[in-house]
Amino acid sequence: MFSYTAYGLNIASYLPLPELTVHGGEADVAIQPGPVQHPANAVRSEQCIWASKTEAIFHWHDIGTFLVRKGREIIVDAIPEVNSDVLRLFLLGSALGTLLHQRGLLVLHGSVVAKAGSALAFLGESGWGKSTMVAALCKQGYHLVADDVLAIGFDDSNHPIVFPGSPQVKLWADAVTSLGDDPAALPRIRSELEKYARRFEQGFSTEPQQLARLYILGVGAAPEIEPIAAQIAFKELIFHSYAVPFLGSAFSNSSHFQQCAQLINAIPIARLKRHRSLLALPEIVQLVEADGAGYAQRVAV
Repeated sequence: MFSYTAYGLNIASYLPLPELTVHGGEADVAIQPGPVQHPANAVRSEQCIWASKTEAIFHWHDIGTFLVRKGREIIVDAIPEVNSDVLRLFLLGSALGTLLHQRGLLVLHGSVVAKAGSALAFLGESGWGKSTMVAALCKQGYHLVADDVLAIGFDDSNHPIVFPGSPQVKLWADAVTSLGDDPAALPRIRSELEKYARRFEQGFSTEPQQLARLYILGVGAAPEIEPIAAQIAFKELIFHSYAVPFLGSAFSNSSHFQQCAQLINAIPIARLKRHRSLLALPEIVQLVEADGAGYAQRVAV
């Protein structure tokens, strides 16, 4: 078995997970191969095909089937010809995100960076630039905390804490180039995609960080940070929740809603409007740095 750490958990895996940080210690989570039976009452043929309060089964015809159980175990029933790079994308995405939800964390589609003990998080749909945003901030001295799967807990003072995931971000070729890197020097996440893994080994936060500010990515003619009302923030958190589209009726609404309300009460949430052009990225980064610094000081106090 291979041993890693991610999201504050020690993970023992039967297959190598080079995206994660190597770590020893007693395992909190086991990833093992094994047969996974398709339930007779499956609700759909692809993605999350069945779920209960403590278990979920995912299936993709060209990948395989995953059983995520009790926040402690992922059983992988991969098809024989699946590419290991592709298998890991689904394992470390949908399956791991669901496991974190089973463990009681608030899991969102987001990316997060930190500096001086406080973190800034960005929520957005796939392709909206949250990975590009955190990669650009890492170039300015921030440390990467997590990309795409954002896991939030709460400390004894009810302040939100974000847990470190993988020391890499996934970027399209044009974003890689705009950040001054060469796509040819980076590994592709899938052979058929112009999308690459950019690692931040020396700029990765290995410890949980206090979350100071959360931005919902939006579109505007010029970079602007716009406060949003609590009810709008609540709807955005639900929309960007990781497990909502997967778990359906098995999704625990009450506890999740409570966590969303707790987050809204704890930190300011705003909409970050910006032009989608990568040429505007330096101006956007400058705006976020100035805004985030003020909230980081409040956390420090």
